[in-house]
Amino acid sequence: MDQMVLNFEGKKQDFAGTFQKRTRWENVKAGLKTWGIFWLFALLFVFVPYVNISVFMIFIPLGPVSMGIVYLVSKKVIREIRGEALCPSCNSLFQVSENNVRAPIYGNCPHCRCNFEIIVPS
Repeated sequence: MDQMVLNFEGKKQDFAGTFQKRTRWENVKAGLKTWGIFWLFALLFVFVPYVNISVFMIFIPLGPVSMGIVYLVSKKVIREIRGEALCPSCNSLFQVSENNVRAPIYGNCPHCRCNFEIIVPS
């Protein structure tokens, strides 16, 4: 596994934390949920008079398209980042804990408010 890097306003240091990306199955499940929602709307609108055919014909192809978009977007989501970091400005140790975020990940030191960026390998 590649090493993450913390960038404190230009001062880079290794980050000894751990990160977990979403699995392929979690991404597929998220995409399938959106596909199902669009097709559920299509089935519900079949019974509505005057709009049934046009809305039905819109929601049917939108299901697979939305699945592909959600799958591609959710591939970039990082499920969890945890670790400890040492701030170069105030030399204090603090915990970094983020859930369900997308890179780039920004934060600040809780003691001196020095900004940092977590650089996660692809």
